[in-house]
Amino acid sequence: MRFAFIIFILLLGSCSLKEGESLISGDTTILVESSDSVAITQQWDIFSHDYPKAGIKLSFIPENYAIGQFLADSARIIICDRNLSPEEQNSINARNVKLRSYLISAKSIAIITHPSNPLVSLNQNDLKKFIEGDLEETKSFSLLIADGNSSIYSYLKRTFGSPKLKRAGSETELINKVAANPKTIGLVPVDYLIDETSDRKAKNLYRIKAIPIRSNQDEKLYSAATPNMKGLKYPLVQEIYLHDAQGKSGLGTGLAGFMLSDRGQLIFKKMGWYAVRNRERDILIAN
Repeated sequence: MRFAFIIFILLLGSCSLKEGESLISGDTTILVESSDSVAITQQWDIFSHDYPKAGIKLSFIPENYAIGQFLADSARIIICDRNLSPEEQNSINARNVKLRSYLISAKSIAIITHPSNPLVSLNQNDLKKFIEGDLEETKSFSLLIADGNSSIYSYLKRTFGSPKLKRAGSETELINKVAANPKTIGLVPVDYLIDETSDRKAKNLYRIKAIPIRSNQDEKLYSAATPNMKGLKYPLVQEIYLHDAQGKSGLGTGLAGFMLSDRGQLIFKKMGWYAVRNRERDILIAN
């Protein structure tokens, strides 16, 4: 028994599989929101090392494009930073395919600026004005995101309405622009600041500063690096899902189980993401 699959269905092996296909073998393509590339690649590197017959190709593209391709049946598995809407779920179900969705982790959106910028904190009540460019303290600053089709832009639009943000091109370009210009503010996934598995933390630590947010709940300041989801008070958090429309217990189910195991959740935590594992629902699967 190599690891514990954490799964939210009872009969993982009940669907018939083609020869050579299983939870840990076969071939498939997984669409991945591009800003999640480092974290998901870390998971895939270990999974594929342990299970060399798992032929998974990862395709990293902005979330809007990825979901469009998933709904068009160009790929049967997607990892993105939100749950599917009822309409999107219905479009999958209309193909008579069982859709399986797994909450695998969550990540904060960090607000960053140049170390010399006078902004030191934001109030949760002011976030809508801030994102829409109407907050008096930040009106004179340029607000940046990596890409208008990214999951962060979609999240901000769903949450706050009409974000007024300029596109930097990529997370790396955004950080470089913020580090070079005190009149800019950017929004990036928190792992670009606190990832312990690469050199990103060391690269960015002294070039930029992260802005904490004062919570409505207790009037205390919280950073994007809040260590866990229980009692979470930092307000800018995206839930990460793996959606599987394979219609069978195949590689999508296997990879989701790995990412929800102790080992997989530890990888996410080292990246600066949140552990979402529910220990009481472990199901062990023997090879």
